[in-house]
Amino acid sequence: MVYLTTPLFLQATKFEYQKSWELFLETLEKTKNLVICFEENINENFNYYDYDSKEYVSEPKLKKAIKNLSKDLVDAESKFSKYEAKDIERGELWADSEYRLLSGRITHLRSIIKKYKLGLDRIKDYQSRKQEISNFIDSLLEAKIELCTFHSKSELEPRIENFIKNLSNDIIFSLYVSDEQYLNEEFDQFLKIFQSYLERIEKIKLSIEIRPGHQGKNFDFKVKEEKLNESNFQEALTRFDDFVSLCVSSPDEVLSHLQENEFDTAEAIEIIKEFSKKYKRLLLDINHQKQKIELSLKQEFENRLIESDINLSSRELMLFSSEKPNSTTNILLMDDMNRFSKQEYQILELATKYSEKSKLPEVKTNLEILRDSEIPSEEKKVALNKLKSFIFKTGRKAVKHAEDIGVKVLLKYLESQVE
Repeated sequence: MVYLTTPLFLQATKFEYQKSWELFLETLEKTKNLVICFEENINENFNYYDYDSKEYVSEPKLKKAIKNLSKDLVDAESKFSKYEAKDIERGELWADSEYRLLSGRITHLRSIIKKYKLGLDRIKDYQSRKQEISNFIDSLLEAKIELCTFHSKSELEPRIENFIKNLSNDIIFSLYVSDEQYLNEEFDQFLKIFQSYLERIEKIKLSIEIRPGHQGKNFDFKVKEEKLNESNFQEALTRFDDFVSLCVSSPDEVLSHLQENEFDTAEAIEIIKEFSKKYKRLLLDINHQKQKIELSLKQEFENRLIESDINLSSRELMLFSSEKPNSTTNILLMDDMNRFSKQEYQILELATKYSEKSKLPEVKTNLEILRDSEIPSEEKKVALNKLKSFIFKTGRKAVKHAEDIGVKVLLKYLESQVE
């Protein structure tokens, strides 16, 4: 777990630390990680934040405040000068109320001026190194790390607790599947085949804990072995996709592969037959269900498309992206996007355009958690924080592609789902 305070954040952006930072990121990507930073730093806002007034203070206001406070400090110190040093040292002046007030005020003014000057230095540092800092932020957002952004520190507690809980319980991945979602039954079937593949072919014991919600089920994937973790989970799914596909199309190739990995020939043939049969059954069930979905939605879908001015190719991608329909990503995407709000759909579309495809199920999972009225509030707060971090991450990419995604509107909508 890494907490990038604003001073540390700015320090890490300096050119002399670039290579060290890149090496650090490479190391982080190989571990279960959580990188915490102030969300305004990601937005390149380094103005001083006043926690008393709960607002950002710009450079001109900081300079004016420092000038006024410095004048007050000079006045206070001038009045304080009448007290003899020897009397102060003997501690005999605390009965004097004016002395106590002046002493406290001087300490307070010096503390505020020091903080304001540090804030001013921070603003000047950013203004002199904008491109350098921007490049650092890009590297942070492009890294394969778990980013946790926050505005108030109260947001951090649920996220950190969730991170520690997952770490201590060997949870590498969690998915929420709504009862309203297409293929939720086929998804259960898929998981059993995938679990069997990991245990029998890759010798990895995967346990799946299912937690029922009011409107769906939450699947926690648990693995003790270090060779499978959150960062390479998608790679395992890809290997599984390739394996079961080859069991059907090129069984001889799979047989050779299994024999090379010290599987007995008779056992290998039995494995190929079993996975081929289960995979064909899964494909058949998915295709039947898909035909039903397409038939029932076609007219309604086209009408809604015309009324809501939604891009057809994007929505088709979200509904029926299934070159390999057995993959977790595509089974989870087989859904009626009409049941999602405009803002939720926009977030899913962001995931499609500006993030890795493997991130789509996670984004969708967090949206589903916010929609389920029976999910505990602390779990909803974790989902909210993950979605906010995701939006900051993809929102920056969208802006670079000249696309206005209305970040503030999306964040306000998500926050309203937890209140």
